Amino acid sequence: MRQEMKKKTSGFYEILLAVIIILLLLLPHLIGTVSVIDETEGLDENGCPVTSMTLKDLEASGTRFGSLTIHEWETEILKRFPEGKVHFYNSLSNSYAALEAGEVDAAVGFIDERQTLATTHPHLAFIEEPFTVVDFGFATQKSEKGKILCKELNRYLTDLKKSGEYDALRQKWEDPGRAGDVMGEYSFSGEKGKLRVVTGGLWTPMTYYQGETLTGEFIEIINGFCAAEGYIPQYETVDFSAELTGLASGTYDICADSVTYSEERLASIYITDPLMADEYYMIVRREPVLKQVSKASVFLKNISDSIRRTFVTEDRYKVLLSGLRVTILLSLIAGVLGTALGGLICFLRTRRNPYVSAFASLYIRIFQALPVVVLLLVLNYIVLRKSGLGAFWICAITFSIEFSAYCSEIFRSGIEAVPPGQIKAATALGFGKLQTFQKVIWPQALVHFLPAYSGQVIATVKMTAVAGYISVIDLTKASDIIRSRTYEAFFPLFLTSLIYFILCSLLTWLLRFLSKKVHPEQRSVKKEIVETVRAFKPDANMEHEQPVSPEKEEAEEPLIRIEHLRKSFGDVTPVKDVSCDIFKQDVISVIGPSGTGKSTLLNLVNHLEQADEGRILFEGQDTFGKGYNVNQMREQIGMVFQSFNLFSHLTVIENLMLAQTLLLKRDRIEACEKSMELLQMVGLADKALSLPAQLSGGQQQRVAIIRAVAMDPKIILFDEPTSALDPTMVQEVLSVIKKLAGEGLTMLIVTHEMHFARDVSNRVFFMDEGIIYEEGTPEEIFNAPKKDKTRQFINRLQVLEMMIGKAGFDTAEQFARIEQFGLRHMISRRIVNRMLTVVEELCIQVILPMLDRDSEIRLVFEYSDEDGGSVDMEVMYAGRDQNPLETGDALCMALTRHACQTLNWEYQDGVCRIKGRLVYSS
Repeated sequence: MRQEMKKKTSGFYEILLAVIIILLLLLPHLIGTVSVIDETEGLDENGCPVTSMTLKDLEASGTRFGSLTIHEWETEILKRFPEGKVHFYNSLSNSYAALEAGEVDAAVGFIDERQTLATTHPHLAFIEEPFTVVDFGFATQKSEKGKILCKELNRYLTDLKKSGEYDALRQKWEDPGRAGDVMGEYSFSGEKGKLRVVTGGLWTPMTYYQGETLTGEFIEIINGFCAAEGYIPQYETVDFSAELTGLASGTYDICADSVTYSEERLASIYITDPLMADEYYMIVRREPVLKQVSKASVFLKNISDSIRRTFVTEDRYKVLLSGLRVTILLSLIAGVLGTALGGLICFLRTRRNPYVSAFASLYIRIFQALPVVVLLLVLNYIVLRKSGLGAFWICAITFSIEFSAYCSEIFRSGIEAVPPGQIKAATALGFGKLQTFQKVIWPQALVHFLPAYSGQVIATVKMTAVAGYISVIDLTKASDIIRSRTYEAFFPLFLTSLIYFILCSLLTWLLRFLSKKVHPEQRSVKKEIVETVRAFKPDANMEHEQPVSPEKEEAEEPLIRIEHLRKSFGDVTPVKDVSCDIFKQDVISVIGPSGTGKSTLLNLVNHLEQADEGRILFEGQDTFGKGYNVNQMREQIGMVFQSFNLFSHLTVIENLMLAQTLLLKRDRIEACEKSMELLQMVGLADKALSLPAQLSGGQQQRVAIIRAVAMDPKIILFDEPTSALDPTMVQEVLSVIKKLAGEGLTMLIVTHEMHFARDVSNRVFFMDEGIIYEEGTPEEIFNAPKKDKTRQFINRLQVLEMMIGKAGFDTAEQFARIEQFGLRHMISRRIVNRMLTVVEELCIQVILPMLDRDSEIRLVFEYSDEDGGSVDMEVMYAGRDQNPLETGDALCMALTRHACQTLNWEYQDGVCRIKGRLVYSS
């Protein structure tokens, strides 16, 4: 709760800080006075700004000129001003903004823009004399179709000029007093098909947008041509630098723009006869007449004018809304398709087939290396130019591919972050690959990859800003269109930035909300499960009931038969030749040195590893046989791992219920009630709604054990269930296993707990060098082994473990074990006597009387022959927070302290632990 309040408070202060920053930025624009241009001065009779500068003034060395990215413009500029330097811009509005900001000294413009520029940039003026005059025409692609189109266009334009209609069109569109007239009505028969016409869309009055409608003199000429010749025009607007590229590649049929003549161009496209002579003028900053006004009035007027020009005039807000809709649609399509494609590539990337994996890796490498703009142009002008797909769908495909390349690696990193043990545990329970992915891998992977995925989604939204390169009018392109009409940079760009900010912020919030919902600590458990858990009434006697051992069945057929099993990993063969039978109600402990194939044997029994040779029969059926359902077998063979492998995204109760409901098809309430009974049996009913991360190691292992028990298995495999536990938690896990053994459950246990193996087992397998070297009863293996290697292993054990309890404890037998331990390891008589003192005085006389009747003390002695020989001692028991070293009998404690060089007591989570060291010195 406190953390949530902290987050909310933090959000409030972030907003407050943003408001303060905005106010601080605005204050300089609102307080005081400023010098502004007197718009009533320095104007000609048409109200346009004038300047006294001439072209000669621009001939100085180093003069900077702003130009569109057109090679011919650069050529004409440097022909007239050889000492100048050309700066390129992708639109006239950007060029004028650069001139206004002082980045260039002059910019190329057209005289028919003079009236508009007077309104938007009153401090810029045209030099009256054009610096060059260039003929231009329309262009068609270099193909047979393009050749025919060029001839038809020439014929149409000649007829248009002879009839006088061409002059009327020019007067209609280029006369400042008549600009904005509605385009004429044309009817297209389409008998000759469709024409893809590319144009700039940013040059008033030749080709520009009026609201959402493409209009202008060039557009009306092409409409008239198509109507006369039987075509249907389909317009696309791109930057001029991309128009001729698309035309030369065959993407477009006609370029309706000012295409000037050059030998290089004529080699790759056809250009019509000159349409008109185009005069190029230089625009400069004029020497303004200034007046003093208040900053606030200027600021408010500028805001008012900007809003009117950007939104109201010609309903330009519709252009922005249309662009926003396109941006949202592109983002959604790219997000959905890119996610699906990224998932597929991730799947291929993780396949074992080297060719499939290499293809996926190459896909990722290529599309992560290519800039999205380059990929967009390659697909539009080369790969998909004859596909018939519109520019919108080419953009959608491009962004989906780009998104998928990053998505696949994000997915893979999330999946690889899921511990392999989670997959192993799900497989051992009987889940198929798809079920394992859906129920275990994917929910956990989501938590890992959602932050990176969210960032890539936001990047994809911003990536759509390049859609305008191939004539898709997205939000950014809509802003460019408005700027081409208003010649104002700040407000349209600021507004576009604000819209992107709001859009990305909403997406960020949505994805963060999703991240919280899938996080284990935030995810809610189903209501009916919570109600069942809270309504459960524990049986007070259940935890303390002693199991009643059923009579051992005399089975004729073994539950599991293993015949000549072999498994290799490269040059290592942990299991060489294993054969054995496991009968119902057997409790078999598998012991032996590390690396002798004990854990591999368990994995082979449950088919977590595939054997190279041999066979395994379960209930008489060959599990390696064709058509055998291994998953159904796994449902009947429980498995407990040394690292617990509880599903970290699920609560304890959900861990127990998942396999029951999914595989055994139990009713959810029935599964919940059974799980609660099992939790009470191991003393964890109060932890039902906790996550695994909130449990101790011993508690997690107890849950893992009853997760296997909940499936009603016919046998449980234990793979070193206590090796990953703190010593104080070993006893609680061993007690659960011992209780299950007492109930007659068949178990195969790999363990290094020799006292436990002796106490709980009816059979013991000693494995060495990949075979079962010797098997027998615990007494035969531990007290009278027949084989030399078994005897050597037993003799090498330098750890003595014993359980001391009130019921059935034989003091003489345990003292004899200590004597044998001392003789085996040649421990000095003095240290052996001190070990006996610890048992008698500390454990039996002081601690045992403090415990309940059914409680036990776990005592471990570990001998080391270094430094003359010493024995580390550890006593563990469940009890109250009461230090026996302080409250125990004075004489008993004096003898214990004399026997131990060091003696320390600690208490944690209901477990008392005493550690000490016994040495030879007095």
